Amino acid sequence: MFKNILLMVITVFLSLVVVETTLYAFGVGDTKTVKSGPYMSIYGWTTWDGSDHLSTHPHKMQTNQFGFRGHQYNQALKNNIVLLGDSQVETSHSLHQMPEVYLKKNIERLSGKKTNVISMGSWGWGTDQQYLALKENISLIKPKHVALWFTSNDWTDNILPEGFNGKKPTFHLLGESLKGPNYQFREHYKESNLLRIEHVLENRGIWRWWRDDKNASFYNRYVSRALKKTNLEKCNIVDNNIDLIKTYIKNTRREEWANKPKYNKEGVLVSSGYNPERTYNKLKERYLNKIGTKDSLFIKYRKSNHPLMSYGVALTRKLLLEIKSLSEKHGAKFTVFFVEPPDHAIQSENIKYCHNGRVYEYSVSAYRNLLLDTFKDLNFVIFDKMLPKDYRDNFDGHLNNKSNQIIMEQLARALLR
Repeated sequence: MFKNILLMVITVFLSLVVVETTLYAFGVGDTKTVKSGPYMSIYGWTTWDGSDHLSTHPHKMQTNQFGFRGHQYNQALKNNIVLLGDSQVETSHSLHQMPEVYLKKNIERLSGKKTNVISMGSWGWGTDQQYLALKENISLIKPKHVALWFTSNDWTDNILPEGFNGKKPTFHLLGESLKGPNYQFREHYKESNLLRIEHVLENRGIWRWWRDDKNASFYNRYVSRALKKTNLEKCNIVDNNIDLIKTYIKNTRREEWANKPKYNKEGVLVSSGYNPERTYNKLKERYLNKIGTKDSLFIKYRKSNHPLMSYGVALTRKLLLEIKSLSEKHGAKFTVFFVEPPDHAIQSENIKYCHNGRVYEYSVSAYRNLLLDTFKDLNFVIFDKMLPKDYRDNFDGHLNNKSNQIIMEQLARALLR
């Protein structure tokens, strides 16, 4: 009896998957239930409809005239500021709690001038999308200031054309020259039926059996040939006394944050538990066995940079210089700002680790040197030691409202200085 019921349940489930997959492959049905919904069918995506999961307003009511999440732009005002970024700018907070709101409030309070703050950013954006979005709209907005919220994942996000929400325009380096992009920003594209099928299977928790190889082909054609080999010191230590995974979990207070209950916008509890052993094993499997590769947990803290990180820094710096040139051409002052977290993955000045006969050395100063190399010849601000201990949003780990208010006040002061 039990076997018959189980067989019937499995048959019904597989039948529904087949029907949904077939319909979606031919463009029939609700595409918003999968990752490649209507906001992801353009190169570079302008907003992510999942960003409002802490808001009760329909997402389409939360975008400005330029297609980005944020408040409407008042054309009568002449004091305009563009806030570029990624998920830190778009956030998962409600519309009236976005960083642009706090920046506008502080600029108006300190300057006495009514001001527009126009957000241009979305989850998973890189510097390439920020540059192209600004290029598309700057002549209409005529900003006095362009402020770019840099995050450390920009170094790697800029390298490949397949991002958090799909395909994006991507640049590459040819010698010292910036080339690209490979796609036009906002240009619409149609996914292949095979990729559409994969999205349905992935959305239903079924194993991903096919992947778009755009990243691999782009990497092999443009990136790999530009990488420069790093020579590392040899070592013959077999047993390391340092547990890098435990170091990471402790220093980033990952367990403390993960233990907090998480609710969706309807107030329904979506996560309440934390399994230390499972988290440890997952991190160990994913990162510890990949020391020396681009997937290493501490790649940003390496004293001898991974070739891909060196390339990412050089590419990012070129893109930032393009944004600076574009801003100044239109009479705007360009400022890059970075919010340094209080809980670095590496907190001691120097950790050495022997892996596969090579020494890997990590430090916070190496991380900061990457920032300084990236921001060379730019007007930049690093907000250090300004965040409270409990600075993360309880739901997704980004800055919470209190932290955003602190940073936006400091940014307003820096822009008006």
